[in-house]
Amino acid sequence: MNTNAMTWYDSSGNTVLLRYVPPKSRVLDIGCATGRRGAWLREHLGCRVVGVEFNPEMAEIARSRCDGVHLANLEELPELPEADASFDVLIFGDVLEHLRNPEQVLRYLQRYLSRDGRVLISLPNFLFLFVRIKVVLGLFRYTEYGILDKTHLRFFTKDTAGELVRDCGLTVLAWDYMPPEYGPWRVFPSPVRRMLAHGWPSLFAFQFVLNCARNADDESRAESGGRNA
Repeated sequence: MNTNAMTWYDSSGNTVLLRYVPPKSRVLDIGCATGRRGAWLREHLGCRVVGVEFNPEMAEIARSRCDGVHLANLEELPELPEADASFDVLIFGDVLEHLRNPEQVLRYLQRYLSRDGRVLISLPNFLFLFVRIKVVLGLFRYTEYGILDKTHLRFFTKDTAGELVRDCGLTVLAWDYMPPEYGPWRVFPSPVRRMLAHGWPSLFAFQFVLNCARNADDESRAESGGRNA
């Protein structure tokens, strides 16, 4: 990941996710980047935050901002040195789209989620207006960051984002939407951008935010199966 991309991901974290984290929670921040989100959660909500990060440079910075950071490749389904059911919140902030098999990773890491815990996910909206226009005009090009980031292996719409979490044994308790914050969208006041994103999310939301809980059947299987669930 080049310096520009690192800077963008470090400074453009999905702040909408933060409103769904209860104070004093035990948080596993999966794809924590340089740990800015973790630092905010510790300072403002008194959370205990452990990060998981693939990029060694980002992980090194995050160690000074989180209570702990594990350097790991999620595709390998790593066994983290954490007890099962030891976190109240799992955060997947702009990470699942970078994986070959996000369903497998999302299911696997639920082993670390407490019985009544929450899974918070943010995903880029592939049907965002500007992306639609580019595709229609035949201008599809990967970029260094953003929705068409060249490291994105999966693309999601609102429907397929919902299918992803349902297939992983989760129920969406609430949908939220992050409006566009960059480029020509800045000419519109923030309240207008929020209104558009919430009124027509498939067209104007830059990212989807999903606040999820385990289905009752999956909770029962997790309890009976332990680490092998």
